[in-house]
Amino acid sequence: MGACSAIVKGHFFDCNHTITLGHHTIVAGQGSSFFTHGIDLAQNRQESSPIRIGNHCMIGACCVVLKGGVLPDCSVLGANSTLHKAFSEPYTLYSGVPAQPVATLDPESGYFHREIGFVP
Repeated sequence: MGACSAIVKGHFFDCNHTITLGHHTIVAGQGSSFFTHGIDLAQNRQESSPIRIGNHCMIGACCVVLKGGVLPDCSVLGANSTLHKAFSEPYTLYSGVPAQPVATLDPESGYFHREIGFVP
């Protein structure tokens, strides 16, 4: 977990593998779940992969983040979304089930330039 990052209460983290949160990143709202493992039905075995959430990101309420999920720097995962793969485009709002890029965010937004952890 990076400097000045926050996880508010009421989230679930399954850490069979690593979960990395960058600096100035917030897991907001409540009810989000992070799963670093899943079942390979064809091979009848459990698999795990890391999850990486970049710097200056925000995870909305009630999201599901699955093994191998990557949210790039300066991005937002909208509420009730499922991050199921690695994305790479910063300054993007990802939303939906499964999450897809839905909007470009202004790189000059104050959130992406915070020097303190909390949002006043």
